[in-house]
Amino acid sequence: MRPGRSRPYPPAVTGTRSRSAPRFRHLALPERAFAPVASTVLLLLAWAGVAHASGSGWVQTVGAVVAGLLILGLVAPAFAAPGLVLICERSPTDAVAGTAVELDVVGNRSMRCSTRSVGGKPLLLTRKLPSCLVIVPPRRGVLSSVTVRVATAAPLGLLWWSRDQVLELPHPLYVAPQARDHSGLLHRARTAEEGQGQPRSSLTGDSRGIRAYQHGDSRRRVHWHASAHTGDLMVRESETRADDPVLIVIELRRDLDVADRHAEEAMGEIVAQLSTGRRIVLETTEITGRVVAPVADRLSAGRRLARAVASFDGP
Repeated sequence: MRPGRSRPYPPAVTGTRSRSAPRFRHLALPERAFAPVASTVLLLLAWAGVAHASGSGWVQTVGAVVAGLLILGLVAPAFAAPGLVLICERSPTDAVAGTAVELDVVGNRSMRCSTRSVGGKPLLLTRKLPSCLVIVPPRRGVLSSVTVRVATAAPLGLLWWSRDQVLELPHPLYVAPQARDHSGLLHRARTAEEGQGQPRSSLTGDSRGIRAYQHGDSRRRVHWHASAHTGDLMVRESETRADDPVLIVIELRRDLDVADRHAEEAMGEIVAQLSTGRRIVLETTEITGRVVAPVADRLSAGRRLARAVASFDGP
């Protein structure tokens, strides 16, 4: 079978940052600042007008206190946001692309957290109380960290200031592809011979008889005595053993969408073969090179396909 490929982890999942991004990673930025700032300015202008018209000292004093509190509420979170720290205490080992994954996280203070590099749901955390952060990896691959956005509006809740943080996982998360219709894939028995076309049957079984040559038969199977007797090219036909493993070869391209689609089709083929009790030998390209090894179940197949990377650029 020859489906498609992907990188160690696709940029669409881990997220990409420019070279200057790490320099500003701890810089806090305001969120939706226009409404809070405009409201504060209008309130202070209105209060200043009232204080000027009344001429009362206590009105001016109260106005100064209110102005100080409002300015503190707008600016204070900017100094608190860089100190926000989110830690992942527990994460699963395996997941499927497009499905929710729960991470146990804890923060050093109260904050709001939302995912950036993957899908998920925003989460409000209470200081030092473990919470569950839900992420949804959109692609297959090996996920060792996710980018999250942590934000705070303390102490008054007037304006949210946020920054991005790379949340390291306790161990790699293998995101397997979903199982897709495998009808278009080609699986072949693993054999050392080189026939032209698709190999027709295995040579490992007992001899069943002689038959006419067909396209794809290896020259090593030609029965020369029978061919000389009949005048046509004849080959030996063997019984196919039921316990012969099925070799599934995965060839992925660098186009992430195509590679993911082919990986999903490969997963569908593997699931179908395992459901019939067949043994599977999977051949993939990983960062370390070409890997040919058996897969015993859907979990191990998902990890292999999560680690698979592109092996060529062409179709």
